[in-house]
Amino acid sequence: AERKEMDRLTWRDLSDDEQQQCAPLLLIGNDTTLGAAASGGLSWLLNSDLPIKVIVLAEMDLGFAGESGLHGANHRHSDARSELALAALAQRNAYVAQSSIANPEHLNHAMREALQYNGPALLRIHAPSPQRHGFASDQTLAQANRAVTSRAFPLFRYSPDLPGVFGTRITLEGNTTEPDTIASWAFHEQRFAGLFTALDGDKGPTPLEQWITLDSRGQNNKTPTCTVDDGEYAIDSDFARRLGQLLQQWQMLQELAGVVTPFTEQVQQQAETRIAASHQAEVDALKQAHQQELQTLREQLEDEVTTRITGQLSALVESYSDTH
Repeated sequence: AERKEMDRLTWRDLSDDEQQQCAPLLLIGNDTTLGAAASGGLSWLLNSDLPIKVIVLAEMDLGFAGESGLHGANHRHSDARSELALAALAQRNAYVAQSSIANPEHLNHAMREALQYNGPALLRIHAPSPQRHGFASDQTLAQANRAVTSRAFPLFRYSPDLPGVFGTRITLEGNTTEPDTIASWAFHEQRFAGLFTALDGDKGPTPLEQWITLDSRGQNNKTPTCTVDDGEYAIDSDFARRLGQLLQQWQMLQELAGVVTPFTEQVQQQAETRIAASHQAEVDALKQAHQQELQTLREQLEDEVTTRITGQLSALVESYSDTH
C-alpha cells in the first residue's frame, strides 16, 4: 500500500518545506539541442510546476554557417532558436531570462532568481566562443558586449512572482540606452565574414537600418550596407533580413514590457506637442514684450527728438525776432 502511495506521489503533494528541501534539476544544452527539435518537450516542461531549470547556451548563428552560407534551404524564414526565450514567455508560470557574460551583475541576478523560484525556469545565456565564432580570445567579453549593445542579444528577466500584470513582470534592465549597430556585432565574427563584401558599385546602397524598413520590392532594388571600422560594406540580403528579425524581437520585448506601445507613443507625441506649444507661447510672450519695449523706446526717442527740434526752432525764431 505504501509503495502504491509513493508511486502516486506528485510534486504538488509535497509541502512547501518539503519542496524547499528538494534540489532543483539542471538541464543544460545549447539552442540547437534544446531549440526547435525539442520545443514540444520544453514547452511541456515550462508549463509544469516542476523545479527544473533549463540553461540554454546561445550559439547565435542565425541559421548561417560562416562563409559556407546557410543551414537548410528555407533560409528566408526566421530562426526559431533565436526566439527561444521569447517563446518561453508564453508559459506564464515559468521564470524566463536572457542574459550574457558581458553583464555579470545581470547574469548573477538572473541565476539567483531562477534557482530561488519554486517552479520551472529557462535561462538563455550568451557566452560566445572565440574558436567557434571566430575572434581573438582576448575579445570575448567585448564581443559578448557587442551582442548586447547592438540588440542582437538584449537582456531581460521575467518573474511570475512579481505583482501586477504580465508586462510589469518583465524588466529590461541592463540594456544600454545608446545602442551600437547590429551589423557591428556580426562583422566582428569570422563565421559571418563571407556575408560582408566591400561596397563596390552595388545597386542602390542603403544603410541596413533603413533597408529593413522597406517592403520586399524595395529591398530587392536596394543593397543593404553598413559602415564598420571606417569601411563601407554590402551585406548579404538574406542575412540582413535575419538581423532585421533580431531588431524586431527587441521591439517586441519593449512592447511586452510596456516600454514602447502605440499608447506610449501617443502620450509621448501629446507631451511633445504640449512642450512645443508651451515653448511657442513663451517665445510669443518674449517677442511681444520685446516689441512693446521697442515701441516704448521709439516713442521716447520721438519725444526727445521732437522736443529738441521744437527747442531749436523756437531759438531760431527768437533769434530772428531779435535781429529784426
